[in-house]
Amino acid sequence: LAEAAVLYDEAAELAAPHDPEAALAYRSQAAEAWYQQGRDKGDSAALETSIARWQSVAARRDRSRQARDWAAAQNSLGSALTTLGSWQRGTERLEQAVATFRAALQASPRAEAPLDWARTQNNLGFALWILGERESGTARLEEAVATFQAALSELQRPAAPLDWAETQNNLGLALWTLGERESGTERLVAAAEALRAALEERDRARVPMEWADTQNNVAVVLWNLGEREAGTGR
Repeated sequence: LAEAAVLYDEAAELAAPHDPEAALAYRSQAAEAWYQQGRDKGDSAALETSIARWQSVAARRDRSRQARDWAAAQNSLGSALTTLGSWQRGTERLEQAVATFRAALQASPRAEAPLDWARTQNNLGFALWILGERESGTARLEEAVATFQAALSELQRPAAPLDWAETQNNLGLALWTLGERESGTERLVAAAEALRAALEERDRARVPMEWADTQNNVAVVLWNLGEREAGTGR
């Protein structure tokens, strides 16, 4: 991935004087390759490079004339910021991610690109959830839940089953975190329902790693519920 990213960077530099649009495409491919290198290999430096590349792409897009392309670059930038921020103790990168996703949503309205809008809502909700985990209050967590629910209101399961399942999984995580901080079990029950819904599409044969991740999340929620109940069924 790192080697591919370097080659895309070189291609962007070569194309820039002759074909700016092709250069942007290569720079976007470099940014994505650096992101995957960082995410998959735990490479913070690669994520920093990806962030710089996506910022460069967004800066070269005209928001008024290329709103959807600009929003796509912002969405990808937000994902890189979220991943890096989740590895760091502070919240600066996560706050930047939230602001970036909000900007993307403003540039790409729901009516014009509903699937892009829903995916960005899911990404925004995930960043809010991580922030909420690090704060004593619940405002960010409540906002994350509302954001995931907004995304699900647009995502059609038959048309985008894995996006739908990912958002259900993330909704379950946010509800679980809220449920841990409350005395009752309503949020935990809702979390289990959302996670089990995700498993309807996160099939073991189809996406084994996602299936395992969601099974683990279900187990944690059931364990929390079992701690609060007299029986042993959970």
